[in-house]
Amino acid sequence: MKISPSAEVYAWRELARRAGIQAESGFKRLGVPILYGSPENADSSHPALIVCRAVDSTWDNLLLLRKQDLRWIPVSEVIPPGSSVPFKNAIPVLFWGEHVDGRTQPFAKRLANGSIVFHADILATTLFMLTRWEETVSKTKDKHSRFLAVDSVACKLDFLDIPIVDQYALILREWLKLAVPHWVPQQNTPVINLTHDIDHVYQYANPLSVARALGIALTSKQPLPTMFAELKALRTQLFDPSNGERYRAIYALASHSNALGFRSRFYFMSGKASLKQQGYNPDNSLVQEAFRFLQQYGHEIGFHPGYSTFGNPSILAQEKNRLERALDGKVLGGRQHFLRFRVPHTWRHWEQAGMEYDSTLGYADHEGFRCGTCHPYQPFDIEEDRTISLREIPLIVMDTTLIEYRKMTIEGGRKAILELARKCMEVEGVFTLLWHNATLVGKYLDWGKMYIETLPYLKELIEKDQGC
Repeated sequence: MKISPSAEVYAWRELARRAGIQAESGFKRLGVPILYGSPENADSSHPALIVCRAVDSTWDNLLLLRKQDLRWIPVSEVIPPGSSVPFKNAIPVLFWGEHVDGRTQPFAKRLANGSIVFHADILATTLFMLTRWEETVSKTKDKHSRFLAVDSVACKLDFLDIPIVDQYALILREWLKLAVPHWVPQQNTPVINLTHDIDHVYQYANPLSVARALGIALTSKQPLPTMFAELKALRTQLFDPSNGERYRAIYALASHSNALGFRSRFYFMSGKASLKQQGYNPDNSLVQEAFRFLQQYGHEIGFHPGYSTFGNPSILAQEKNRLERALDGKVLGGRQHFLRFRVPHTWRHWEQAGMEYDSTLGYADHEGFRCGTCHPYQPFDIEEDRTISLREIPLIVMDTTLIEYRKMTIEGGRKAILELARKCMEVEGVFTLLWHNATLVGKYLDWGKMYIETLPYLKELIEKDQGC
């Protein structure tokens, strides 16, 4: 993949922002010229920041790289002597500069004239991960047209649990501090971002879903108690819908966030019922009541486009407009149903619909850092060679990933959540967790209890990081 001048500028900017240089002209203000290429082409009379450029063909080669051929370097060997970073894991190197022997050369070093040279191509890695280039060239998709973690380079090479772009940026920060001793980096503020996709407001969407639930109950290991529970839920939906457990779970999620000072994001649907979604009317009085409650406590109400909006910008716009009419206000962002996403087309569709951010990009089948980052960022359209007018807030963990796909124990799920949250705090990022209202109750009740019990630990993590 040939990196264009626009893509190069984009990568410098994304690394600089994470390193603590907010302005695009930050490197110039530091008095450090930057060069993406060979150190031989740099002006030796003045110290510079040089990133050795990888050969274009290495992008394709990376897709086929064997796990045992990826070089990992101890973190102590990628930073200047005497400096430190918050993370302790070894650092994987995806790209090496042209004419660099990746088996023996250091990640970075300082030259006699004071220049800093990165033999590892940190710009190529940044672009590879943030643009999701591999997804644009892959033909492998699941039955929902999703690119899965198991097909990704990060999963195959075992670094999906590392925010590699963010760690590279903090390594860059340490080398810049060596080159410019008077520079004080502007640290980013870490955030715990609790999000909730409201797939279900009711227990049953239609008569067919009632029949299906009763049929499953009859064939379950405990048919009588299960059947009784389903009939009780049906009675509640028919005669006392405001006390339905999935509906009440919306209030419970908000209340637990309120108690700890979290401002959560609730993503509501406006599409009609189908085989892939319950669907509900956002003008319904119960939904309107939930809107008022959430807004009263400062929570965000966002958009959860239906299954059929994937690849259909006109339906996406229709559903967005319907939700905004019901809210009598603008929705800023949200997340695609089923995490259905096609790079870069879905970004374009959200941009065209006037959305400010998306938070879909996590994997359904595995927790971790799909984009190699936990920092919100503007995506770069690798096909149109431009920055998209939209922010991506990467999804790090989804509840059903842990439960259905990874089949973790409850304690294993708790550990995964806290470990990934800790890694986000280390790199001054945003830990985005998705917990559905339906996963707080019913057959997921024990998982719901774990979520509630984990919130104080997340609060403690953020307070510890902020020095509270």
